[in-house]
Amino acid sequence: MTTPNREQIIERATELYFNANPQVTNNPEVSELIESGFFWSAQAELMSNTTKTIREQSKTFDLSIYDFSFDCDLMQKSNLLISGSNHSGKTRLASMIASILRTFNWQIVVLDNSGAWIESSDLDFYQSLQQGFSVCEFDKQSIILDTSDLTLEQQKKIAETLSLQLWNRKQSEWVCLFIEEAELFCKNLRGSTSQNLFRLFSVGRNRKIRVSAITTDLALLDPSFIRLCSQRFHGRLNPEQNAKTKFKSYYGQTWLDVAQKLATGSFVYLHDTDVQLINAQLFTPKTKPMNLSMQFERPQKTSFWSRLLERPQRPKRLGA
Repeated sequence: MTTPNREQIIERATELYFNANPQVTNNPEVSELIESGFFWSAQAELMSNTTKTIREQSKTFDLSIYDFSFDCDLMQKSNLLISGSNHSGKTRLASMIASILRTFNWQIVVLDNSGAWIESSDLDFYQSLQQGFSVCEFDKQSIILDTSDLTLEQQKKIAETLSLQLWNRKQSEWVCLFIEEAELFCKNLRGSTSQNLFRLFSVGRNRKIRVSAITTDLALLDPSFIRLCSQRFHGRLNPEQNAKTKFKSYYGQTWLDVAQKLATGSFVYLHDTDVQLINAQLFTPKTKPMNLSMQFERPQKTSFWSRLLERPQRPKRLGA
């Protein structure tokens, strides 16, 4: 019994593609099979058939667990997605990856509405943003912008402004924007915030910008965002049916069964077209970020960020 090769996977993925799209007549490109998830579904199905035969022969099944690995070179070419239920270890994993990228001279900017990064990260600085709070300027520092005390509307303003700021700034080094609870901003592409972030996702590479999205559930993200992430870490899966259906559509039944039983710190890791099970030790920072506001605060100066939060909404015109 041999492991299915790439040609076999592509052949089966094409069959699955046509089954799902009977109106299509042209053969899909391999990249389209990968982006739509049919490649991994076919791979999982063929591997499942192989595993079933092995089980029938030996009545045992050993799923290998690999040590944590991360491809910094691939990070320059694509984006990163981390998903998992609460207490699956996804924020600790994201903090570890941010620390690794920083050693390669990346600037890290974190939009954190959970308040967890201040304790889990070893980045340089943090700021806790509040209504009317004066936000300090930052240039090359790696920083956590803690938005946990802001309303969702205020958080979206910060996300929109920050994405525009990063887009318009000339980057000498690579920058990675980490977004906690990414489903709040990447649910669909209709809002202006989502469109600004999607621009960073899709063509941010041209300006040395990459995005790392952290979410509790794949089903809550627009598929266009998911397809732009060539590295993905999936922790323990949420029990909701939508979450299971979405995960199965990308990776198949075998990996779905695995993802539902993962321990904290274990992840299904997608690296380009390869899927494996990895164990990432929970990251414990040796240093904690300093409060940037306490270090550089200028009380008499009103910043653009505070004006943004305090700016009243324009009344809608009658008949608009």
